[in-house]
Amino acid sequence: MKLAIIAAIAPYLISCLATPVLAANPAQIQQLLDTKNCPGCNLVGADLSGKDLYGANLVDANLRGAILSQANLERANLVGADLTGANVTSTTLRQANLIQAKLSGVNLNKADTHSAKFSPSILLKDNLQNLQLLQLLITIICTIVATIFLIPQYLETQKWRIYEFIAREVKEFEMRQETINVMRMLASNDRNIKLFPDAENSKNKFVLVKNQGLCEALDSLEDEGLDEDIQKPRKADQAYINAAIRDNFDRVLDNLERFNNLIESKVITKEGLETYIDSWLEIIHNYPDSEVRKKLWMYIEKRKYVGVQKLFARYNRPICLQPVDDSPFPEANLVVTSQFTK
Repeated sequence: MKLAIIAAIAPYLISCLATPVLAANPAQIQQLLDTKNCPGCNLVGADLSGKDLYGANLVDANLRGAILSQANLERANLVGADLTGANVTSTTLRQANLIQAKLSGVNLNKADTHSAKFSPSILLKDNLQNLQLLQLLITIICTIVATIFLIPQYLETQKWRIYEFIAREVKEFEMRQETINVMRMLASNDRNIKLFPDAENSKNKFVLVKNQGLCEALDSLEDEGLDEDIQKPRKADQAYINAAIRDNFDRVLDNLERFNNLIESKVITKEGLETYIDSWLEIIHNYPDSEVRKKLWMYIEKRKYVGVQKLFARYNRPICLQPVDDSPFPEANLVVTSQFTK
């Protein structure tokens, strides 16, 4: 039992013996106050706040953790003194000699050290701290300058990139064969359209499309009556012609719907795109032949090209069936009108 107790308290006893108890020597504190001459004195943790120690000799004195706030140590000799952790708040150290003094944990910024002498290492450390603060200040200023001047330039660059992206997308759209075909079909009443570009004979690639045939093709949604074993040229079969016309329109409407999706996802802006697609907005919205216009708008509605309807509504060109004569359109109830213009 005794051995267990000894084993338990042994580490504590060893730590106590190994760590010397340092405390200020009261007699030496009094010596300092009376004579201001106390080299090598033990003044650990001494409370010397507010004391007048002008010109005191404290060479190699141990002042670790001493309270020196508001004390007057002007012209004091503190060469080699240990001031580790000392409190020097509002302490006067003007012209004091602190060469080789230990100043770890001492905040000299709170003391008056005008004309005081320090070891070069202390001065270097202080200068490094000031340099770090200066670097931080320069970094902050550069960040502010970048925010004020560079960000607008960056936004302008991004704006031009967006316009380049729009121009590239629209150019690719306009160069496609189906886009060329649809534009030509809507441009005049009699036109040769390259509906079958894969035909071996160049004459079989083109088909004469009139407004009546265009209306007939757009009036149906399904490719019905296609003879897969047909031996004659496909341009000779009206079912194939109608299917090719619808396929061309579908591809163009898919692209217009994609433009609307790009606006909705804020990849491009409505204003940035308007110049490039204005001709398409105009020809589909204001097509002079009312019958073709009606069939095309109904086709867009029946094929559920909602994005196309939204796109036209963005530019105040809603695709709404409105009779141009006194005869009402029986299919007018199929077309969404006001919900896309809001």
